Amino acid sequence: MDRIVREKLRQGIAIALKQFPFLNLYHQKSGIYLWERWDENGKYCWYVGKAKNIIWRTAQHIIDGKSHLDLSIKNHKIYDKDKNTGGWRFMVLETCDESLLDHNEQMYIK
Repeated sequence: MDRIVREKLRQGIAIALKQFPFLNLYHQKSGIYLWERWDENGKYCWYVGKAKNIIWRTAQHIIDGKSHLDLSIKNHKIYDKDKNTGGWRFMVLETCDESLLDHNEQMYIK
């Protein structure tokens, strides 16, 4: 990993931990997570994902802007009950062994 990528990831992790302090509980853990929001028309939007490292993956979603979800997080920001009720919320659904990630992710999607 080059220096620029490491620095970007470090910044993303700092943002993720500030926005979601509970992520400290998931240091170097794999698992299944959920991003959710309600749009301005009341439509429920969600994304279930898997990660070998939950904190790193959360940081990537916040800073990358490569996927549809990443771009939506940039556009709608993170949920704030006082400032941004249409923003994205994040939660860890479960931790599990890396060998179970694919299976467990599919269980939540179905």
